[in-house]
Order: sequence, then C-alpha cells, then structure tokens
Amino acid sequence: MTVVKLPQGVDDVKLRKQLIEEYSIEVGRGLGEFAGEVVRIGLMGESCVPANVFALLNALEKILPGKTGGR
Repeated sequence: MTVVKLPQGVDDVKLRKQLIEEYSIEVGRGLGEFAGEVVRIGLMGESCVPANVFALLNALEKILPGKTGGR
C-alpha cells in the first residue's frame, strides 16, 4: 500500500470518481485523520504490474495538470 498526499485544493472524492469512471482505476480514500487528504494505492497482484502502475501515473498526470512535480 502506498499513501499519496493530495495537492491542496484537490477533492479526493472527485479525483477517485474521475479515476474510476474515465480510467477504470480504483484507489482507496484516506481514513481517520487522513480522510480527504490522501488516497491509498494498492500495490499487490495486478496493481503492481508495470503497465498498470504507468496507467495510474499517466491518469494522475492528466487529472492533476499543474499540480504535479512539486513537493
């Protein structure tokens, strides 16, 4: 499992919905104190196949233009 902190102003619900509807990629929401601030990405089985990892990274790059590449 990898947890990714979302850039400020990114709505996790909208992001997860867009990933599933447009790219058929499902990621988990943050739990507890991290709800709304992070997404959880599973890295076992088919999720860790390089093609699927790159598909997720490509989708995030398209969804989050101008918000990637920072710290």
